[in-house]
Amino acid sequence: ISLKTKLTNLFDVTSKPKIETKKNHSENFPSELLQGLATIGVAIISLGDQISQKMALHLYNTFLQFGSLGVRRAVPVGLGILSASNPQISIIEILSKLSHDTDSIIACNAIIGLGMVAAGTNNSRVSNLLRNLNVFYYNESQHLFAVRLAQGLVHLGKGLMTLSPYRCEGDFLSPVSVSSLIIHAVLSLDVTNTYLSIDPHMFFWLVPCMKFRGLVTYDKDMKMIPVSVRVGQAVEDSTQAGKSKKITGFQTQTTPILLNVNERVELATDKYIPYAHILENIVLVKENPNSTDL
Repeated sequence: ISLKTKLTNLFDVTSKPKIETKKNHSENFPSELLQGLATIGVAIISLGDQISQKMALHLYNTFLQFGSLGVRRAVPVGLGILSASNPQISIIEILSKLSHDTDSIIACNAIIGLGMVAAGTNNSRVSNLLRNLNVFYYNESQHLFAVRLAQGLVHLGKGLMTLSPYRCEGDFLSPVSVSSLIIHAVLSLDVTNTYLSIDPHMFFWLVPCMKFRGLVTYDKDMKMIPVSVRVGQAVEDSTQAGKSKKITGFQTQTTPILLNVNERVELATDKYIPYAHILENIVLVKENPNSTDL
């Protein structure tokens, strides 16, 4: 089944009218749950494809305007997964607006979504938004706890860790990380009865998704070696002929360094040879006997 067909099928589920009954309101829950899961599914199947992510963002804007309550409650969760540890201004503005929604579940999910989007980045814009929300909801205990969780995510590992599920320079999605995000998403569908009331320790389901977001180089004796590297935005080079550039807009830095989502690293000198062809996390290097650098 093509990706477009999957998105269409999920859109059909979210568009079905909710069954309303006056006698028993609990009969509405399965319908709302199914619509919420379908809304989250849009983000899950869009991971790893930039075009699909743009389509998903467009769908989420449509859901916010015309979707039912169950769909709208799941939109902030989907946005947090779609852009985990990748603070895009457009998504931050949407979540900031939803954080003042009259529905408590939408507001709390949007607050936690801000933390998901800026997780481990120490993003100043999101930090200021959360401080303002802390003052705005000074009288609401659940909202305040959601703000605390989001602030913890923003400063995750003092800015040394990330929730991004991408590995190997964005070419691979970690199944463990994606599973962790799915568990978080399902629990967030009823956030006031999970994270914010019964057992806040459920939030530790995000731990399998966390990883170091930097690059450290060592020699074979496990001694840290400072190596000059170029850090820039990754460029898709699979369809280019010849020796194409892998990064653009690069800056020259010396390891250890921190990497953001969609950033790629290459050595700026031939003094060292890496044992791994993908430069992220911890990399072993050895001296190049044929080096031309002095």
